[in-house]
Amino acid sequence: MRGPRPWSNVVVIGCVVDFEKVRNSAPRKEKRRGRATNLRSTVSAKEGIIMSMVAERELEHIGETRGIENHDHDLVAELSRRLDALWRYDQYFANAGKTTDLQKLWQDLKHQDQENVKRLKKIIAHHVEVDCF
Repeated sequence: MRGPRPWSNVVVIGCVVDFEKVRNSAPRKEKRRGRATNLRSTVSAKEGIIMSMVAERELEHIGETRGIENHDHDLVAELSRRLDALWRYDQYFANAGKTTDLQKLWQDLKHQDQENVKRLKKIIAHHVEVDCF
């Protein structure tokens, strides 16, 4: 058996978990109140509860402060998504090789997204002009 590792005992919000004991005892089952239990699953369940409490606390205040309205954020996010797609279409077209139906598909989608980008930029510009952004 190897000596203790620096990470073998981990403190998770006041709960010390000895992972060496858990790892070494995993194949062994013990009887508790008439049913077989696995120590690893018992510790994992406790860790899961503790970790979910930590996650809840970390996410508790997300969304309280907003820089812009949700609909404006949606416009910017969609513009970004479409711009990313435009950037990839030329590569998709090249990957299509001599397959004309694929080349046409990528050209059509690129053209549609170019129009969508123009429209999104126009709507965003209008919202900025009327101080609604």
